[in-house]
Formats: sequence, C-alpha cells, structure tokens
Amino acid sequence: MMNHPGTAVAGVDPHIEQAGAGCFLAVQQDTTVTCVDWEVFHGWTLDDPDFAGMITVQDGDGAQVGRADWTVPTDAAADRCLAGLGWRRVGAWSWDWSHRRVAQVNASPIIPSQQLGRMSVDRDRWRQPGAARHKRRVGIVYARSTTVLAKRESIDAGIARIRDVALPALQRMDGFIGLSLLVNRAARRGILTSSWESKAAMRAPAGPVGVIRDRAVETLGGTMRVGEWEIPFMHRDHPSHPGACARGTWLRMDPAAIDRAVDVYQTVSIPAMEELDGFCSASLLVERASGSAMSTATYDSREAMQRNREQTDAVLSAGCQETGAKVREVREFELALAHLRVPEIA
Repeated sequence: MMNHPGTAVAGVDPHIEQAGAGCFLAVQQDTTVTCVDWEVFHGWTLDDPDFAGMITVQDGDGAQVGRADWTVPTDAAADRCLAGLGWRRVGAWSWDWSHRRVAQVNASPIIPSQQLGRMSVDRDRWRQPGAARHKRRVGIVYARSTTVLAKRESIDAGIARIRDVALPALQRMDGFIGLSLLVNRAARRGILTSSWESKAAMRAPAGPVGVIRDRAVETLGGTMRVGEWEIPFMHRDHPSHPGACARGTWLRMDPAAIDRAVDVYQTVSIPAMEELDGFCSASLLVERASGSAMSTATYDSREAMQRNREQTDAVLSAGCQETGAKVREVREFELALAHLRVPEIA
C-alpha cells in the first residue's frame, strides 16, 4: 500500500478521528521504501545513515499543509519536526487503519501563524555528525544558588558590593567559573548563582573569600536559602546587555524523569524559544535527588520578556506535558549581574 500525503485518512482511532476543517493530522512516513512496510521501518536503528523519513501535516480533507524531513525514526523526533513546522501534538501517536503512525495536531502558539506555511525546519539535523547545532562541553558544571529575601532599601548597595568586592574575590578561587545575580525588587527577592568546574571546587572551604562573599550577600539584608545544582544545559543566542531581564521557573518531577526533561528542554523547548523576538539565552539547573529543576530564560529587555509571556507559557506547558513535571513557581527578574560564564552545554 502506498503512502499518499494528499489522501484522506480513514479508520483512525476514535480519539484522533475528528472530521471538519479544524482537524489536522500529523503522519509519520518512511520515504526510504516505496510501500508502508512497518517491519522494515521498525528495523531502523536511531543512528542509521540510510534512514530517510518525512512528517506531513494534513487538514480534515486530507490536503497536505506542511511537511518536514524526519531523520531519526522515533516519536520524539517526530514531535521536534512538528515544533519546527509550527505544530503541536494534542493527541497520542497511534496506528491508523493502514498502519501509519498518526496523531492529531494543532497550530502551535509558539510560532506566529503567518510563518506556518513557509517553515520547513528539520530540528534533528543538528544532531547528525558534522552539523551540530550547539557546542558540547565535556564534563558537568555545578552551581550554588543563594536566595535572599532582601530589604528593599539595601538592594542597590548589595548589588554594588557583590559586583565590586565579592566577584573579584571569587575569581581568585580555583574552579570558579562565574556569577550572576537576579533581582525582583517588588518581591524583595535576589538570587545569587555561582558556577563551578566541579562539585569539589563548589564545596571547598572558601576561607577569607567566603567571608567576603557572605558579607556581600548579607548587605542585601533579610534571610538566605542555599541550594546546590548541576547545570546539564546552557545555550546563548547572543550575549545579554544592560536592561536584560529573566524569567525563572521552578519545577518538580519524578527524579527518574530528569534526563528526559533535559532532552525535551534541549530539543523541543529551546528551538521554540529561539523563535521568540528578544530571546537571549536559557539555562536549566537540576537537583537529581529531589527531582527539582530551575529554568531561566533571559530576554533583551523587560518589554521583550513581558511580550513573550503567552508563548513562553505555551513552551512551558508543552514541556511539562511531555515530562510530567509540575510548575512550583514562576517569577520575573532584572538581570542585575551577568557574569555566570558557563560555556555552551548541550
């Protein structure tokens, strides 16, 4: 039986079969063979260079409205192709009467609708040899975060002391990479994050330097809470500049889902965020034992951050749906100090 992208699909599972103009269907197609031979299809390995596939999107009448190359024969890779085209899966992948993998999809709010007809992006291609999208750094980077409930009148003095006194002192410590400070003045909240080459360096006795650091943080006033994290992912579209702001999202999930969450963040969430006007960078911090995570997305300005709230929420919702993560808190900050210096990690 041949695969014809323009042919209407019949006999789809009940949760997919919804006739009408508002129904769109995504179809996985193996273009290496001329017939739908799923025994052959399932024989492909994930890194087989001979595999060639295609994801098509069809309307309720079976007319093709989008397509993308599909280079890795998995449902997750198909989802990334859909995200690149501007579509979001709203139903599970399942088999139709002709044994094709199909799923109901909707136009994603992440990408402006005027782009849907002209985008054909293969989000998997960067994973192939010789075409890496993000640079990979060998090893793990660690971070210590100090959250301060500050006195409002002490915030500017605290920022200055951390920048002028604590940061130069920390830069003399072995294994220190960099430092950032997020501030929400309305909530009187500051988050100081330092990055380190190893867990041992992060936990090493700081001596006089530690005293300088702690006193600088104390200048902000109020109470403090310290956390330790692993940084499995860091991506910069471009450097930040004065006036940049950041949106922090705290998540909780099954600790066993952490690696899956990192993969979804890297391959689905980041490509979607890169489409947002004013997006600057993003990082993911995880605490594996508790299943905690913190995502920070930085934007060129407060206006850009606020303008993209709806799209960012859609990205967050899609990621949580894929990983089972629960959102604990979302907070917006000004980027008071941007010297974290964590290299590109993917």
